Amino acid sequence: VDSVESNFCNTVVITRTWTATDECGNTVSADQIITTQDTTAPMLTVPENMTVECTDDTSSTNTGMATGSDTCGEVTITESDVSVPGTCGNTVVITRTWTATDECGNTSVHTQIITVQDTTAPEFVETLPRDVTVECDDIPEVADITATDNCGDAVVTAVDVITDGDCPSNYSIARTWTATDECGLTNTYTQIITVQD
Repeated sequence: VDSVESNFCNTVVITRTWTATDECGNTVSADQIITTQDTTAPMLTVPENMTVECTDDTSSTNTGMATGSDTCGEVTITESDVSVPGTCGNTVVITRTWTATDECGNTSVHTQIITVQDTTAPEFVETLPRDVTVECDDIPEVADITATDNCGDAVVTAVDVITDGDCPSNYSIARTWTATDECGLTNTYTQIITVQD
């Protein structure tokens, strides 16, 4: 005869009573105690490691959710992040730790690595000057042009390269603006200024 007592977290204590009876009806009994317990950690499956752009959503709703199961009950899954700055700009490496805990406190822990990178060049803000033809005394000043970047700051520099023409007063200027972000990505624009006498 079994007597079953259930405790927390699906632990069951079975008292099994064995009774021996002889031909004259004499009996003797002894109890066997069988305790079933949950010592097995739950199964945990985490999303794959991934690389995303710095403008992307790095929350688990975008980078994947972990799933878990347990042979003896329900599973609770939690996550926590540790972020380490990348080599430039707003790049970062996120170590996301997933923990699955069953009703008896058994746990499984796995990590997911999310690398946040910058592969997008900066963009110029102002309207870029068009190619022009001017007299030698009317060469335009270098326009003050700025740039923005999706993952940090950007710096704009301007350089003139002069190409001689058929006489000292005839030449051309290739004026190039270069926008550089914190990760070394660049965007360039060149204006051709033709100088004629």
